[in-house]
Amino acid sequence: MNSKNPLLRSHLASVFVSLLVNVVLMALLLLLIDFHSAPEEKRVSIRMQKEPEVMQEDIVDPPELEEITELDSVEDVQEFSDSMAELISEMVDESQSLETELLVVTPVSSPVLLQGITMVTPGTGEGPGGGLGKVTQFMGQQAQGTRFAFVIDYSKSMSRTQLSMMKHELYSAVETVGEQGLVSLLFFSGPVWRPDQDAKEAEDRWAGSNGKGWYLKEGAMGPDPRWLLPTRKNLAALLRMIHTTPTTYGTDWYPPLKLALEMNPRPDVVFFMTDGSCPKTSVERTLELVKSLPPRSVQINTVALGVSEQKVEGLHIIAEMTGGSFKHYDEATLKEQAAKLPDPPDSFRDVDLAYLSDTEVHAMIHRAQAPTASNASVVEENEIRFRIE
Repeated sequence: MNSKNPLLRSHLASVFVSLLVNVVLMALLLLLIDFHSAPEEKRVSIRMQKEPEVMQEDIVDPPELEEITELDSVEDVQEFSDSMAELISEMVDESQSLETELLVVTPVSSPVLLQGITMVTPGTGEGPGGGLGKVTQFMGQQAQGTRFAFVIDYSKSMSRTQLSMMKHELYSAVETVGEQGLVSLLFFSGPVWRPDQDAKEAEDRWAGSNGKGWYLKEGAMGPDPRWLLPTRKNLAALLRMIHTTPTTYGTDWYPPLKLALEMNPRPDVVFFMTDGSCPKTSVERTLELVKSLPPRSVQINTVALGVSEQKVEGLHIIAEMTGGSFKHYDEATLKEQAAKLPDPPDSFRDVDLAYLSDTEVHAMIHRAQAPTASNASVVEENEIRFRIE
């Protein structure tokens, strides 16, 4: 009996150890089951969508955001919520500030103080040619469009005061159109020529008189009006040409207006300025030309500079027929405004005008009429996601 006790004790010890191991394993198993059966932490997914901007070049980048990688408590969630609310408020404020900045108009210096200042603003609607237009002003007359033609009197009857006023206002108006608009210029007396063409050579290509009218000589080349962009280089060339072009003899409204209105594409707006001294036969031919235009196809704004009321009736009728405006400057008003002019430039750059080809003009018009990228849906591309784990 005594010899069997050690064996019995050894057997009982083995059983006890085995039970103990099984209990420990069972406890671990229960812990693992409890861990895996515990509810998963909730995941929060937050998406912010940027609204499409008005103009792609004016996109304002949002401030950098620090990614939140872990939220351990209700306090963390509340802190995150407060941060997001502050961020959204800042973005709204920046958007409103941008809209305000786009409405700011910066005027360009002009002496026509009684009639309004030469200015440029973003178009608020479609111009006559379609697409967002530019707004410019010449001699106190404001107009909106995408293609502006300036038909300007350089006749011998224009006085020094008239010429000084016209040259300053003409350059300011062209400058304010900017590179999103197209410009064409024609100078006239009896002959008609572009600013980059020699006025004296133009006299050799034209014949006629004020009473019988002016016309191109047989086989002579016309001025061929064309469209250009008011780039820095073109503005430098125009500054020289506007201020150095000499006056020539004759005055006939019909040839320059006919050439401007036959351009393809046609101008949205024509600014027609003259000293008003024109034979009756020329006025009648010009009125018949304007009457033949399709309704609302072009707006003609007319300016009578420093002449009597008796000589401006035709200009008033032209503006009225096309929905344009008419402005008359008598001698007293002209002298008052001319006294406020800055000194004319006395040095110029020797650069040439760069006109656009017909293909380039039509491509530019097509782009202006096409929908902008800001109108497309860009929500998915601009989506910012925060994943909190």
